[in-house]
Amino acid sequence: MLNKIILFLAETPAPEIDPDRVRPGLAGLFSFFLLGLAVAVISYFMNRSLKRTDQRFKDEK
Repeated sequence: MLNKIILFLAETPAPEIDPDRVRPGLAGLFSFFLLGLAVAVISYFMNRSLKRTDQRFKDEK
């Protein structure tokens, strides 16, 4: 049964995509800004954590 499904999927031709009509649109823009925001937030908290860790090591010396 699985072999028949795999053969069917392998024989099905891919649909033709016109590169002039494909655009990321609003969803792509939103995803890009959301990813940038996530990187900024993670960087902020990581920087804070590293400063605290550095301060702890300086206090131990």
